[in-house]
Amino acid sequence: MLGSLHLVERELTRAIGLLDPRQRFNVLGFAAGGARPFFEGSLPATFDNKRRAFEAIRTMDPGGRTEPLDAFRRALQERPDVLCVVSDGGFGAQAAAVLDLVRRENADGRITIHAILVQRDPHGPGGPILQSLARAGGGHYRQVSDAATEVQASSSE
Repeated sequence: MLGSLHLVERELTRAIGLLDPRQRFNVLGFAAGGARPFFEGSLPATFDNKRRAFEAIRTMDPGGRTEPLDAFRRALQERPDVLCVVSDGGFGAQAAAVLDLVRRENADGRITIHAILVQRDPHGPGGPILQSLARAGGGHYRQVSDAATEVQASSSE
């Protein structure tokens, strides 16, 4: 993820910037040490709260191994309307457990899940788990890289 951090920053900033002030948001990091929320709870998407998020995004530390299971568990417990996952897809041994958790906890399809794959190599690994998450959540999958802003986009519809 280290080499793709600028892509993560760009995509998170873009997604948060598009939120309507009536919507609420939070960001959960999922590197070593488990889920780390940016804020204590979800915040209204006001100008000031978006600015706080943009500042936090600029100071992210992607160090350590990816540990997504705890982050997904926490995010799904909040029962958001939409969950946007921005990752290089490197879930390793936790990939199957994350997908099983999403399918079980979102069996009613109430949470729409969008997935954005960020990686420097547009042909690298990582896409299959994020595509599966988007399908399981009835959302969209998009891949971004340095080579092109949008390499591939698909809908689960």
